[in-house]
Amino acid sequence: ILPAYVQLQEYLETQGREIRIAADHQQATLTVIHHGNPEIMYRMYARLPEPAVYYAYIAPETGRPVEASDAITAAAGPLSLHEITPDDIIRHFIRKYKSVSA
Repeated sequence: ILPAYVQLQEYLETQGREIRIAADHQQATLTVIHHGNPEIMYRMYARLPEPAVYYAYIAPETGRPVEASDAITAAAGPLSLHEITPDDIIRHFIRKYKSVSA
């Protein structure tokens, strides 16, 4: 998870975003901040039987965070965290980030 977050951080910082990464043995979170305001909080949990991605975005109409969840890949059946590649994570993050920052 962290190698994907570091790649995203490197790119997003070139776009004027502040990035915060926090991780422990159960989850990793990447938060994107623009002009002092959070745009998205992308959190990946190690949850059995399959990993899940939870992300929060800031609703423009209320300014409050909205939680959502989604599958990382379209693979049939549960995946372990070891089967998810950094590219899978990056593609999923980009899709979600575009949807909340449009």
